[in-house]
Amino acid sequence: MVRALCAIRFLGENMRGSCLVFALLVLVCGDASAGLFGSKSDKAESKAKKDSIEKKDSESSAKETKEGSGSSDIACVVNGEKIARSKVLESLKGAKDPAQKTSMYRESVGRLVFSTAVLQSAKKSGIANSPEFKQILDMLTNEVLVKMFISSKQKAIKDSISKDVLEKKMDEIQKMGGDQIRLQQIVVFDKQKAEQIRKAAASNGKDFMKLAQQYSAAKDDIDLGWKAAFTMGDVIGKAAANSIEIIPDKNGAFRIIKIAERRKLSDRALLAQLAGNILFESALKEFFAEIRDKAEVVVYDVDGKKVSDAKKWLSGQ
Repeated sequence: MVRALCAIRFLGENMRGSCLVFALLVLVCGDASAGLFGSKSDKAESKAKKDSIEKKDSESSAKETKEGSGSSDIACVVNGEKIARSKVLESLKGAKDPAQKTSMYRESVGRLVFSTAVLQSAKKSGIANSPEFKQILDMLTNEVLVKMFISSKQKAIKDSISKDVLEKKMDEIQKMGGDQIRLQQIVVFDKQKAEQIRKAAASNGKDFMKLAQQYSAAKDDIDLGWKAAFTMGDVIGKAAANSIEIIPDKNGAFRIIKIAERRKLSDRALLAQLAGNILFESALKEFFAEIRDKAEVVVYDVDGKKVSDAKKWLSGQ
């Protein structure tokens, strides 16, 4: 600033007109005129600052180039939240064509950006603190917990079935006939209706599955699949193929059961599969029965009165 004032005074005394304008520019620009009026030390300091800025710009540019070349493990950043590139690439292992891989990668990143942004907004909404959310969360947590518990027990049961136990069960099945039967059923709650449906299916040759879709109260449980004949009792287990029988159950339903197919188990692999299924189902049934029997249960009837023997009442006795 002192240099600028001196320049104005000097020029004012020796020059006029346009030269005075130049002096005013020097005053306004201040240190920007150091290149004209500054000392050597001023120039050196200015150069050092310039070199420092250029170095930082160079480092920043190199970093951006490195990330852009594919060395970064960041696929995207959504509102400050980083998403790993390796997470996206994991789902692209099947893509061999570079163009296809690029397209799939772009689509995957787009989905992640959208889902992450939606999740962030949902978290900010405060819904997670509502009683309804906590109730649903508890319900889902319990459901997943039970499924994982049962799944772990199923695996343990399968692993526990030894080769000797399996072969012994295979021999038992062969001695009992070794037949398999494929069953279909129609469930109704009226005995007279059950008789009418059975007669229609047997005498008129109507498609049993169509009748089941029309009349059954359990449309998701029509085809029962293949069963070991000796496990189904004498009425069903010994019935011929295409026979139709009515079996009442303890819940008041009438099951119209058709023996759709019957076959001999001559294949050892199929026999081993059947024996394994029987052992597995038996062990799982015992496991659930043990949990139920050990549970301490108190039950109140429809009128709110305490039931004296809860387990006996629950079994319908």
